[in-house]
Formats: sequence, structure tokens, C-alpha cells
Amino acid sequence: MISEAQKEKIFSALTKSIPITITTHKVSRDTELRIEAILELILSEFGLIEVHDKISYCLKEIITNAKKANTKRIYFEKNGLRMDSPEDYKRGMTSFKEDTLSNIDYYLKLQEEAGLYVKISFHAQGSVLMLTVRNNSEISQKELSRVYDRMARARTYHSMEEAFSEILDDSEGAGLGIVIMVLMLKKIGLTEEAFEISVNDGVTSAALTLKMADVRAEGIELLIDEIVNGIDSIPQFPENIRRIQDLINDKDSSMTDIAKQISIDPAMTADVLKIVNSSQFMLPNKVENLLSAVSLIGMKGLRDLILRYGAQKTLKFEGSRKLWEHSHFVAFSAYSLARARRLSKDIAEDAFMGGILHDIGKAVFANISAGLMTRFEKIAKSKSLPTKIIEDLFAGYNHAEIGARIAEKWNFPDSLVSCIRYHHDPLKCKKGDKGYVFAVYLANIFAGYLSGDIIFEQIDPTVLTFFHINDEDELKVIISELEGKFEREKSTF
Repeated sequence: MISEAQKEKIFSALTKSIPITITTHKVSRDTELRIEAILELILSEFGLIEVHDKISYCLKEIITNAKKANTKRIYFEKNGLRMDSPEDYKRGMTSFKEDTLSNIDYYLKLQEEAGLYVKISFHAQGSVLMLTVRNNSEISQKELSRVYDRMARARTYHSMEEAFSEILDDSEGAGLGIVIMVLMLKKIGLTEEAFEISVNDGVTSAALTLKMADVRAEGIELLIDEIVNGIDSIPQFPENIRRIQDLINDKDSSMTDIAKQISIDPAMTADVLKIVNSSQFMLPNKVENLLSAVSLIGMKGLRDLILRYGAQKTLKFEGSRKLWEHSHFVAFSAYSLARARRLSKDIAEDAFMGGILHDIGKAVFANISAGLMTRFEKIAKSKSLPTKIIEDLFAGYNHAEIGARIAEKWNFPDSLVSCIRYHHDPLKCKKGDKGYVFAVYLANIFAGYLSGDIIFEQIDPTVLTFFHINDEDELKVIISELEGKFEREKSTF
């Protein structure tokens, strides 16, 4: 139904956040098949093919209501009835369904002659997919009230059977179908707030907003749980690192105790001395004594240092130069953004560490054994999940959630867990975390913008406003400056 060339155009539109639109005067069977194929392709790309049937039902229900609204407008006009008249409306609806279904081709022809249309739009913005159906027949206040009444009633139903037993009148599109749609959304973890209907300049718009992080795909959740539970097969932080962590968290430990433990690891000792003698500290004389270096760095600095060092060694970041350099660019940019926004030094340092560690979920997969991979494949097969779900997970889909769960398992500070979990969905973080989370998100966006994977319109406007970035020209200036500074200073990392 969709050619390879069309698939490429769809993928390109998804990447560039360009709406994919189908406009038709009548939604023929061929058009329905095309819509279905596009939806399936997009959900596959998001790794959510297992919720396809439920979302497909919702989209079909919205399209059916748009088609029916156009037909209703033509029918009322042809019979000299006014839709805003309660008497005319009641009279017209008594015969509308029977008359139009028995002669649908005639009424579809009248709709085309009148220029009535149904426009279906698929628009991906980051991890949000918006499905919008527009038709140029303005919904009446009576019908709009009926839709929202049905949605409100749907909240009280716990099953399809309950809805069927209580709703007997399905004389209009805003009846049982709307209730079932809300119940379908509930099944995949969304509320009726995901659906919105509005009117503007005579055009009725019905939109279904799917925040992919909120969509509950049970098979994927189960696999994520298995991956995190299987992390025991991935090496834990080195024993020495864990002992240093314990000392840092122990209020009774001294800098001397910590320095002694660090001295056991020559590579870490060299790292500590390198950092103290870098431009970051701007000391007049070179420091060669480890205890002096530890004292200068301080407890928080030491915590960040060992997390960075441990993640690099444990997750083999050094085996992926591209990933490690990307993480450093994000860390450098996040720190710079936080300081430019006059956020506190602690927040800026958390942003730096969040940038270093934001992609640990991706690094994890490089460490998963063949045996564990086979185990995941067996689970997917037992749940009748498509192979692509495994492929998507191992290609990085949901790496933010996987990384956050691993960070929790390794007792990372809450600030870093939040940076890892929400670096693609910053608005979901707690209010107190937004300084460092927003910084890591935008720094990661900068990297995507430089590589051509992200366009300006895809960037969350709330985050841009937070950092006082008003337009794309300002963004380009900031990125250019950061890129230049990073190139000059990356040798110190």
C-alpha cells in the first residue's frame, strides 16, 4: 500500500517534524487502507506497534464522526433544516441515518460539490504524536456538549461491557463510539485529556495527542523490567569505587580516609590530580599531593568524579569514542547554559554530570551478553511481540527510562536520575529539578541540531523561554559559541 519511496518521505517528515496530511472529500476504502498503513509505520518507528489496534480504533472513530458531520450538514441543507434549531435538529435526526445510508453516493457527491473535506494529519514532535482530523462542517454547541458529556460518563465505566449495557442510544457519532474510544485510551495508559475537539473559523478539529512516554505498551514495559533485572550480569561499579562512595556518604569519614581509598587506584589518582590542575581550578601552583587535591575538589566534586570515572570504566564508554565525546559535549553545554542562566554552581555541576551520564542506557546494551539477549528474545516470543521491539530497544528506544532505572539501582543521586530519565521529556520532571534537566535536554538538542537530526520547530518552547532564547538566530549564535569553546577545551576532559 505504501511504496519504499513513500516510506522514505514519511520517515523524513517524522525526523523534521513535518505533518503528514491526507485530504479527501470522501474517505474511500483505499484512503482508509493508506491511513492505516501510515499509522502502522509511525507506531512501528516509535516502537509501539502493540498498541496499534487501540489507537487505530480511536482514529477511525474520529474520522467517522468527521465524515458523518459533513454528510449531516449536506442533508440538513438539502431538506431546508437548520442545525441550530432544536425542532429542525430533532426532525432531521429522525430520518438522517436511514436516508443517507440508503443513498450515500449521492450525498458524497453533494459534499464534494460543496467543497466539504476531511483532512487527516499525522504530526510527530519529539516523543509526541498528534493525530488530527479536520472537517469544514462546524460542530454545533449541542453536539459539542454531547461529546464532552459522553467523555465525562466514560470516566465512570470500568469495562466495555458496562458501557454497552448502560448506553442504548447510538443515534449520533458522539455516542457509544466516543465512550469506547475513551476506554481504549485508558487501556494504553492515557486519559480522555488526550482527546480534544475544537472549532475555529468554521473548521472542526478533533485531535488525539499521544505522549509516547505515557503510552503503556505492556510488552515493552515487561522487557524493560527484564533488562534492568538482568543488569546483575553487567559488571557493577568496581569495588574500590563503591567503597569511596560509601566513604563520601558517611558523615564520619574524613578527607584522609577518602584520599587513602582513592590512592589504591593509580588511574583514579591521576584523574583527581589532572582535574585539580586543570583550568577549572585556576591554581597558581601545581598540586601533586593527593590529600590536598581531594580537599580542593570537595565532597560533591569527588562524588561527581567517581560517578563519571565509574560509568566510563563499567559501561565501557571508552569503547565508543563517539558516544563519549557526545556525552562530554552535552555536559559542557549543559553546564554553560546553567551558568549563563545564572543558576547556582551546584545546579550547573549537576547539569554537567547529567550530561556526562544521560546516555548510560545506550551504553548498557554494549555490555549485555549474548545469553541475556537470547533471554529477552524468548520473552518477546512468548508474549507474541514483534522482533522489531527487541531491535528498537537495542537501538536505543526507551534508553532514558532504562538508564534511569540502572542509575537508581546503582544509587546515583536523585538529580542525576532525573537528568537521565527526562533528557528527552523535560516538562515531566519535578519543578525543583528543571534547572539541570532543562539544561541537559537543551544541550542534547544542540548536538542533534548540529548533526541535522533536529530542527528548530522540534525544540520545546518552554525550555527555550527558560533560557531566554527567542528565535532560531539566537539559538545558532549560542550553539556556535559553545561548539567553539568545546573544541578548545575538550582536551581537558
